[in-house]
Amino acid sequence: MEKYTIAIEEIRVKEFEILAKDAEDAMNIAEDQYNKGLLIVSKEEPTFKQMAIVEPEDEETEWTEF
Repeated sequence: MEKYTIAIEEIRVKEFEILAKDAEDAMNIAEDQYNKGLLIVSKEEPTFKQMAIVEPEDEETEWTEF
């Protein structure tokens, strides 16, 4: 048996409405609210997930969606 390190990446999406004076302000407000824990992306099923072998180096794979 060999030891493998598998990396898994998940993407989750949730939309939030932000009232702002312009697009840059909206992004700044959203980032600030996210960092304060006011905008929370739920832990529901991810919209995208992929994995790859990252170790051992001689058996690394490309990312594969699953």
